[in-house]
Amino acid sequence: MPQFSEQSQGVLMFRLHTKATLFALGTMKIKGIVPYQAPTVLPACHAYVIGSVTIRDASLPVIDLSLAMGGRGVPLSERGTQTLIVADCMRMQVALMVDKVEHIVSCDWKSVTPLPKAAGQDTFVLGSTHYNDQLVQLLDVERVLTEIFPADIEDAGVQLSQEEIALLQKLNVLVVDDSIIARRLMSEILDRFGLKFQLCHSGDEALALLLDTGGAGVKFDMVISDIEMPGLDGYELIFALNDNPRTRAMYKILHTSLSSEMSQDRARQVGANDALSKFNAQALMVAMSRGAEVALTGTADECHDR
Repeated sequence: MPQFSEQSQGVLMFRLHTKATLFALGTMKIKGIVPYQAPTVLPACHAYVIGSVTIRDASLPVIDLSLAMGGRGVPLSERGTQTLIVADCMRMQVALMVDKVEHIVSCDWKSVTPLPKAAGQDTFVLGSTHYNDQLVQLLDVERVLTEIFPADIEDAGVQLSQEEIALLQKLNVLVVDDSIIARRLMSEILDRFGLKFQLCHSGDEALALLLDTGGAGVKFDMVISDIEMPGLDGYELIFALNDNPRTRAMYKILHTSLSSEMSQDRARQVGANDALSKFNAQALMVAMSRGAEVALTGTADECHDR
Protein backbone atom coordinates (compact mmCIF):
# COMPACT_ATOMS: atom_id res chain seq x y z
CA MET A 1 0.00 0.00 0.00
CA PRO A 2 1.40 3.45 -0.83
CA GLN A 3 2.62 5.28 2.24
CA PHE A 4 1.85 8.90 2.91
CA SER A 5 1.50 9.73 6.57
CA GLU A 6 4.43 9.54 8.93
CA GLN A 7 3.54 6.84 11.41
CA SER A 8 6.08 8.14 13.92
CA GLN A 9 4.47 10.98 15.83
CA GLY A 10 5.60 12.81 18.93
CA VAL A 11 4.04 11.95 22.27
CA LEU A 12 4.61 13.65 25.61
CA MET A 13 5.10 11.17 28.43
CA PHE A 14 4.08 12.10 31.95
CA ARG A 15 3.22 10.64 35.33
CA LEU A 16 0.26 11.24 37.61
CA HIS A 17 0.06 11.65 41.37
CA THR A 18 0.28 8.26 43.18
CA LYS A 19 0.29 6.32 39.87
CA ALA A 20 3.31 4.31 38.71
CA THR A 21 2.12 3.95 35.11
CA LEU A 22 3.47 6.21 32.38
CA PHE A 23 0.85 8.09 30.40
CA ALA A 24 1.19 9.83 27.04
CA LEU A 25 -0.55 12.46 24.95
CA GLY A 26 0.12 13.29 21.29
CA THR A 27 2.16 16.47 20.92
CA MET A 28 -0.13 17.78 18.18
CA LYS A 29 -2.72 18.43 20.91
CA ILE A 30 -0.25 20.23 23.20
CA LYS A 31 0.16 24.01 23.13
CA GLY A 32 2.54 24.39 26.03
CA ILE A 33 3.92 23.13 29.34
CA VAL A 34 4.01 25.52 32.29
CA PRO A 35 4.77 25.28 36.01
CA TYR A 36 1.81 24.96 38.35
CA GLN A 37 0.11 28.19 39.32
CA ALA A 38 -2.61 28.45 41.91
CA PRO A 39 -5.99 28.50 40.17
CA THR A 40 -8.98 30.67 40.90
CA VAL A 41 -11.70 28.48 42.38
CA LEU A 42 -14.82 28.23 40.21
CA PRO A 43 -18.32 27.87 41.63
CA ALA A 44 -20.36 24.77 40.79
CA CYS A 45 -17.70 23.19 38.58
CA HIS A 46 -17.05 19.51 37.90
CA ALA A 47 -15.24 17.55 40.61
CA TYR A 48 -12.22 17.06 38.32
CA VAL A 49 -11.83 20.84 37.78
CA ILE A 50 -9.91 22.56 40.59
CA GLY A 51 -10.28 26.08 39.20
CA SER A 52 -9.06 28.25 36.34
CA VAL A 53 -5.76 29.89 35.44
CA THR A 54 -4.80 32.56 32.95
CA ILE A 55 -2.15 31.48 30.46
CA ARG A 56 -1.23 33.67 27.49
CA ASP A 57 -4.25 35.90 28.15
CA ALA A 58 -6.64 32.94 28.02
CA SER A 59 -8.62 31.62 30.98
CA LEU A 60 -8.29 27.83 31.12
CA PRO A 61 -9.97 25.28 33.39
CA VAL A 62 -7.46 23.21 35.36
CA ILE A 63 -8.19 19.48 35.41
CA ASP A 64 -6.75 17.24 38.12
CA LEU A 65 -5.87 14.44 35.72
CA SER A 66 -4.91 12.06 38.52
CA LEU A 67 -8.42 12.30 39.94
CA ALA A 68 -9.98 11.96 36.48
CA MET A 69 -8.00 8.78 35.86
CA GLY A 70 -9.35 7.12 38.99
CA GLY A 71 -6.55 8.02 41.37
CA ARG A 72 -6.44 10.16 44.48
CA GLY A 73 -6.74 13.87 43.86
CA VAL A 74 -3.62 15.94 44.49
CA PRO A 75 -3.82 17.50 47.98
CA LEU A 76 -3.64 21.29 48.05
CA SER A 77 -0.38 21.14 50.00
CA GLU A 78 1.30 19.09 47.23
CA ARG A 79 0.10 20.97 44.17
CA GLY A 80 3.08 23.33 44.07
CA THR A 81 5.28 20.68 42.43
CA GLN A 82 2.75 19.79 39.74
CA THR A 83 2.99 20.77 36.06
CA LEU A 84 0.29 22.07 33.74
CA ILE A 85 0.01 20.73 30.19
CA VAL A 86 -1.95 23.14 28.00
CA ALA A 87 -3.98 21.01 25.58
CA ASP A 88 -6.02 22.14 22.59
CA CYS A 89 -8.69 19.60 21.74
CA MET A 90 -12.29 19.54 20.54
CA ARG A 91 -12.41 23.33 20.07
CA MET A 92 -11.35 24.12 23.63
CA GLN A 93 -8.16 24.69 25.59
CA VAL A 94 -7.61 23.20 29.03
CA ALA A 95 -4.76 22.86 31.52
CA LEU A 96 -4.08 19.25 32.54
CA MET A 97 -2.41 19.03 35.95
CA VAL A 98 0.14 16.20 36.05
CA ASP A 99 2.73 15.11 38.58
CA LYS A 100 5.76 15.09 36.32
CA VAL A 101 6.54 15.52 32.64
CA GLU A 102 9.10 12.92 31.58
CA HIS A 103 10.04 13.56 27.96
CA ILE A 104 8.86 13.77 24.38
CA VAL A 105 9.57 10.74 22.23
CA SER A 106 8.73 9.56 18.74
CA CYS A 107 5.98 6.95 18.90
CA ASP A 108 5.27 4.49 16.11
CA TRP A 109 1.47 4.33 16.08
CA LYS A 110 1.64 0.91 14.44
CA SER A 111 3.14 -0.39 17.68
CA VAL A 112 0.22 0.88 19.76
CA THR A 113 -2.19 -1.80 20.94
CA PRO A 114 -5.74 -0.43 20.67
CA LEU A 115 -8.09 -0.77 23.59
CA PRO A 116 -10.05 -4.06 23.33
CA LYS A 117 -13.61 -3.69 22.04
CA ALA A 118 -14.82 -5.32 25.24
CA ALA A 119 -13.37 -2.49 27.35
CA GLY A 120 -15.90 -0.53 29.36
CA GLN A 121 -17.38 2.84 28.47
CA ASP A 122 -15.69 4.56 31.41
CA THR A 123 -12.08 4.13 30.38
CA PHE A 124 -10.03 7.24 29.58
CA VAL A 125 -7.34 5.28 27.71
CA LEU A 126 -7.10 4.77 23.93
CA GLY A 127 -4.47 2.05 23.91
CA SER A 128 -1.04 1.11 25.17
CA THR A 129 2.53 0.74 24.02
CA HIS A 130 5.94 0.21 25.62
CA TYR A 131 8.91 2.51 26.11
CA ASN A 132 12.15 1.20 27.61
CA ASP A 133 10.26 -1.87 28.82
CA GLN A 134 7.69 0.31 30.59
CA LEU A 135 3.98 0.20 29.87
CA VAL A 136 2.67 3.48 28.46
CA GLN A 137 -1.05 4.25 28.32
CA LEU A 138 -2.33 6.74 25.75
CA LEU A 139 -4.76 9.25 27.21
CA ASP A 140 -8.19 9.59 25.57
CA VAL A 141 -8.42 13.33 26.16
CA GLU A 142 -11.67 13.52 24.17
CA ARG A 143 -13.31 11.18 26.66
CA VAL A 144 -12.01 13.23 29.58
CA LEU A 145 -13.34 16.50 28.16
CA THR A 146 -16.72 15.04 27.29
CA GLU A 147 -17.08 13.71 30.83
CA ILE A 148 -16.35 17.15 32.28
CA PHE A 149 -17.95 19.47 29.72
CA PRO A 150 -20.84 17.52 28.11
CA ALA A 151 -22.97 20.59 27.44
CA ASP A 152 -20.12 22.31 25.57
CA ILE A 153 -19.45 19.33 23.31
CA GLU A 154 -22.78 17.59 22.71
CA ASP A 155 -24.25 20.38 20.62
CA ALA A 156 -27.75 19.17 19.75
CA GLY A 157 -28.97 22.32 18.01
CA VAL A 158 -28.62 21.08 14.44
CA GLN A 159 -30.71 22.87 11.84
CA LEU A 160 -31.30 21.01 8.55
CA SER A 161 -34.01 21.33 5.94
CA GLN A 162 -36.27 18.38 5.15
CA GLU A 163 -34.63 18.19 1.72
CA GLU A 164 -31.17 17.92 3.31
CA ILE A 165 -32.35 15.22 5.73
CA ALA A 166 -33.96 13.23 2.91
CA LEU A 167 -30.73 13.38 0.92
CA LEU A 168 -28.61 12.34 3.91
CA GLN A 169 -30.86 9.35 4.53
CA LYS A 170 -29.89 7.97 1.14
CA LEU A 171 -26.27 7.66 2.27
CA ASN A 172 -24.51 4.62 3.70
CA VAL A 173 -21.81 6.04 5.97
CA LEU A 174 -18.71 4.44 7.50
CA VAL A 175 -17.48 6.08 10.72
CA VAL A 176 -13.89 5.34 11.79
CA ASP A 177 -12.65 6.36 15.24
CA ASP A 178 -10.69 4.70 18.03
CA SER A 179 -12.31 6.86 20.71
CA ILE A 180 -15.32 5.37 22.50
CA ILE A 181 -16.82 8.77 23.15
CA ALA A 182 -16.35 9.93 19.55
CA ARG A 183 -18.15 6.82 18.27
CA ARG A 184 -20.98 7.41 20.75
CA LEU A 185 -21.41 11.06 19.77
CA MET A 186 -21.36 10.17 16.07
CA SER A 187 -23.88 7.37 16.58
CA GLU A 188 -26.25 9.68 18.43
CA ILE A 189 -26.26 12.41 15.80
CA LEU A 190 -26.55 10.01 12.85
CA ASP A 191 -29.32 8.05 14.58
CA ARG A 192 -31.16 11.29 15.29
CA PHE A 193 -31.48 11.96 11.57
CA GLY A 194 -32.13 8.37 10.53
CA LEU A 195 -28.91 7.74 8.62
CA LYS A 196 -27.54 4.31 7.75
CA PHE A 197 -24.03 3.87 9.13
CA GLN A 198 -21.47 1.41 10.42
CA LEU A 199 -18.74 1.93 13.02
CA CYS A 200 -15.10 0.86 12.81
CA HIS A 201 -12.63 1.08 15.69
CA SER A 202 -9.50 1.58 13.58
CA GLY A 203 -8.20 2.52 10.15
CA ASP A 204 -7.00 -1.03 9.58
CA GLU A 205 -10.46 -2.43 10.32
CA ALA A 206 -12.07 0.12 8.00
CA LEU A 207 -9.70 -0.52 5.11
CA ALA A 208 -10.13 -4.30 5.41
CA LEU A 209 -13.92 -3.87 5.41
CA LEU A 210 -13.95 -1.50 2.46
CA LEU A 211 -11.63 -3.59 0.31
CA ASP A 212 -13.54 -6.75 1.21
CA THR A 213 -16.95 -5.26 0.44
CA GLY A 214 -15.83 -3.33 -2.61
CA GLY A 215 -16.82 -6.18 -4.86
CA ALA A 216 -19.34 -7.90 -2.61
CA GLY A 217 -22.33 -5.63 -2.99
CA VAL A 218 -22.01 -3.53 0.18
CA LYS A 219 -21.44 0.06 -0.83
CA PHE A 220 -20.46 2.99 1.36
CA ASP A 221 -20.99 6.44 -0.06
CA MET A 222 -19.07 8.33 2.60
CA VAL A 223 -16.34 7.72 5.17
CA ILE A 224 -15.82 9.94 8.21
CA SER A 225 -12.50 9.20 9.89
CA ASP A 226 -10.50 10.36 12.87
CA ILE A 227 -6.85 11.26 12.19
CA GLU A 228 -4.81 10.06 15.17
CA MET A 229 -5.37 6.31 15.56
CA PRO A 230 -3.17 3.32 16.43
CA GLY A 231 -2.16 1.38 13.34
CA LEU A 232 -3.39 2.97 10.13
CA ASP A 233 -4.11 6.63 10.83
CA GLY A 234 -6.74 8.74 9.12
CA TYR A 235 -4.34 10.32 6.65
CA GLU A 236 -3.12 6.93 5.44
CA LEU A 237 -6.64 5.57 5.28
CA ILE A 238 -7.83 8.40 3.02
CA PHE A 239 -4.71 8.15 0.87
CA ALA A 240 -5.22 4.39 0.46
CA LEU A 241 -8.90 4.82 -0.45
CA ASN A 242 -8.05 7.39 -3.10
CA ASP A 243 -5.40 5.06 -4.49
CA ASN A 244 -7.89 2.22 -5.02
CA PRO A 245 -10.37 2.49 -7.94
CA ARG A 246 -13.03 0.62 -5.93
CA THR A 247 -13.07 3.18 -3.10
CA ARG A 248 -11.93 6.36 -4.82
CA ALA A 249 -15.44 7.68 -5.42
CA MET A 250 -16.36 7.71 -1.73
CA TYR A 251 -16.76 11.13 -0.17
CA LYS A 252 -14.09 11.41 2.53
CA ILE A 253 -14.24 13.59 5.64
CA LEU A 254 -11.50 13.77 8.25
CA HIS A 255 -13.02 14.54 11.65
CA THR A 256 -10.39 15.36 14.22
CA SER A 257 -9.94 16.72 17.71
CA LEU A 258 -6.82 18.51 16.47
CA SER A 259 -7.48 22.23 16.18
CA SER A 260 -4.64 23.24 13.89
CA GLU A 261 -4.26 24.52 10.36
CA MET A 262 -1.58 21.86 9.87
CA SER A 263 -4.14 19.06 10.14
CA GLN A 264 -6.40 20.88 7.64
CA ASP A 265 -3.56 21.28 5.14
CA ARG A 266 -2.49 17.67 5.53
CA ALA A 267 -6.07 16.52 4.97
CA ARG A 268 -6.17 18.31 1.63
CA GLN A 269 -2.81 16.83 0.65
CA VAL A 270 -4.00 13.24 1.11
CA GLY A 271 -7.17 13.93 -0.87
CA ALA A 272 -9.85 14.33 1.80
CA ASN A 273 -12.92 16.16 0.53
CA ASP A 274 -13.37 17.96 3.84
CA ALA A 275 -11.78 18.28 7.28
CA LEU A 276 -13.57 19.31 10.48
CA SER A 277 -12.71 19.82 14.14
CA LYS A 278 -14.64 17.77 16.70
CA PHE A 279 -17.28 18.03 17.88
CA ASN A 280 -19.58 20.53 16.21
CA ALA A 281 -22.72 18.67 15.22
CA GLN A 282 -24.03 21.48 13.03
CA ALA A 283 -20.78 21.80 11.07
CA LEU A 284 -20.58 18.02 10.69
CA MET A 285 -24.11 17.63 9.34
CA VAL A 286 -23.70 20.58 6.97
CA ALA A 287 -20.47 19.04 5.65
CA MET A 288 -22.20 15.69 5.24
CA SER A 289 -25.10 17.34 3.45
CA ARG A 290 -22.66 19.03 1.11
CA GLY A 291 -20.89 15.72 0.58
CA ALA A 292 -24.13 13.85 -0.04
CA GLU A 293 -24.79 15.92 -3.14
CA VAL A 294 -21.35 14.97 -4.44
CA ALA A 295 -21.38 11.31 -3.38
CA LEU A 296 -24.84 10.51 -4.70
CA THR A 297 -24.23 12.14 -8.08
CA GLY A 298 -20.89 10.41 -8.58
CA THR A 299 -18.85 13.58 -8.90
CA ALA A 300 -16.31 12.72 -6.19
CA ASP A 301 -14.46 10.38 -8.53
CA GLU A 302 -14.41 13.03 -11.23
CA CYS A 303 -12.80 15.49 -8.80
CA HIS A 304 -9.98 13.03 -8.03
CA ASP A 305 -9.42 12.32 -11.72
CA ARG A 306 -8.81 15.98 -12.56
